[in-house]
Amino acid sequence: MQIKPCLTIATIWIVLVFAVGNLSFGQTYWNRTYGNSSYLRQILATPDGNFLLAGGEYPCDTGNGRIWLVKIRPNGDTLWQKSFQVFYFGTVLPTSDGNFLIGGTSQIGIGISNSDIGILKINRNGDTLF
Repeated sequence: MQIKPCLTIATIWIVLVFAVGNLSFGQTYWNRTYGNSSYLRQILATPDGNFLLAGGEYPCDTGNGRIWLVKIRPNGDTLWQKSFQVFYFGTVLPTSDGNFLIGGTSQIGIGISNSDIGILKINRNGDTLF
């Protein structure tokens, strides 16, 4: 039996700090960790008052990168977490209908650079629309 080494890249740590308001300057309101073997590229405020954490993960079980999304409440509680093994994360954009477009690349492509561009659309619950 051969044992493969596995390196965990990172766990995301987010700290919410208030600069104004009822709390004193620089006081930590909450801090949480999310993911395993993950990296964070974007944090977006969503139309429903929550936040979408967007990035990728490199799980040790497959060795393949995938898109990783977490929707959280303003207090840091997780509403849902999804990963998509379609391609590597590039960016996420909100759409006018309240959904999100996610772009990225694959490493299975046929082109000169051996990668393809992929687009994924999800709704506010993280369900795939296309």
